[in-house]
Amino acid sequence: MPAYSRGHSLLSLFARRGLPLDAAIIIDAPGPEAVAAGAALAEWFEPVFIFDNWPHARGVVPSHLTLAATLYFAPLLVDLKSTRPVPRPPVFILDSNRLAAYIDAQEPSTIATWSNCLTRRRSSGWGFGIFSTSRVERARPSSTI
Repeated sequence: MPAYSRGHSLLSLFARRGLPLDAAIIIDAPGPEAVAAGAALAEWFEPVFIFDNWPHARGVVPSHLTLAATLYFAPLLVDLKSTRPVPRPPVFILDSNRLAAYIDAQEPSTIATWSNCLTRRRSSGWGFGIFSTSRVERARPSSTI
C-alpha cells in the first residue's frame, strides 16, 4: 500500500472517533514514505519535520529523496494549512534511514552503521507512535495497516 494511502487510512481511524487534541503521531519510515504519510495526515494534524541529519559523503542516507518528496507535497501542505482546525495536534515525521548500514570501502568485510544524528536507536521499516499527555502508545505495523 503506498505511503500516502497508509497515512490516509490512519486519518480515517481518527475521523471515526473524533480528533483528539491531546494526541500526537510519530511517523518513522523511510524518508519519502514518511513525508507522503505525513502529507496525508496534514488534513487534521500539523506536520513537524524532524530531519536532523546531514548527507553522508558517499550517499549512505538518500536525503535528496526525502527533500524531493517534501517539495513534491509542499503545495498540498500549504493548501491544507489554511483548512486545518485550530488548535491541531502534531504529526512528527522522521526518516528511518537516518542510521543506514553500509559497507566500509577500507574494510569491505565490515558492515558499519552511519550515525548522522544524535540518537542511537534504529528503526526497521515503518513505525507509528501515537501518544497523549496521559499515556504513550507505540505501534509498529507490518506491511499493512
